[in-house]
Amino acid sequence: MTSASDLLDPIFGGERNLSTTERALYIAGGLGLAAAAAQPRPNPLLNLIALAGGAYLVLSGYQGHCPVRAAISDAGETALGHDDRPAMSQGSGRSPMSSTRNTASQGAHAS
Repeated sequence: MTSASDLLDPIFGGERNLSTTERALYIAGGLGLAAAAAQPRPNPLLNLIALAGGAYLVLSGYQGHCPVRAAISDAGETALGHDDRPAMSQGSGRSPMSSTRNTASQGAHAS
């Protein structure tokens, strides 16, 4: 017999990609969306969509893995071939652009 965790592992069982705060927000948002699905609406399809979305968010938050987030980050890495984000400067913790702007503005004030 197949258990629920066996069914969910292929979808939600990857490497954790949500922080503790994000997990809490996913669970709270999912419960809120599922509660909103309980309200009567003229179109019952909206209730079903809200319930499914809420369940997805709760399961993602509980497992700590969001398949959509993983797919987006995997697609970005595949398209770029590598991580193409600019590196932060080691000493100041500021980006290179902010330090050049600060240097230029200090030179203007020095005269």
